[in-house]
Amino acid sequence: DAAWDSRWTVGSEWKPADQMGEWKWVTPAYQEDGKAIKTGEDARFYSLTAPLDAEVSNKGKDLVVSYTVKHEQNLDCGGAYIKLLPPGFDQKSFGGDTPYGIMFG
Repeated sequence: DAAWDSRWTVGSEWKPADQMGEWKWVTPAYQEDGKAIKTGEDARFYSLTAPLDAEVSNKGKDLVVSYTVKHEQNLDCGGAYIKLLPPGFDQKSFGGDTPYGIMFG
């Protein structure tokens, strides 16, 4: 929803400001009846985190994580990843080198 930026933290201390892109709340080209978070500029770094309400334990159970990414730009290089992190990480400094428990994408 439009209040997405109150729940998510932009990793603004990961790279110099002139290398970071801006997140946008837009109607995607492929979905006329909804909104989504989108990277606003090509060839920039992006970081976005939101804590879970509680720690997750899948002890003795399978863990299934699913997400959807639709790149509207023609990317030369790039990707979209999800990292599941331990509690207590610094959201403002979250970036490519942040230690994680699980990463995929």
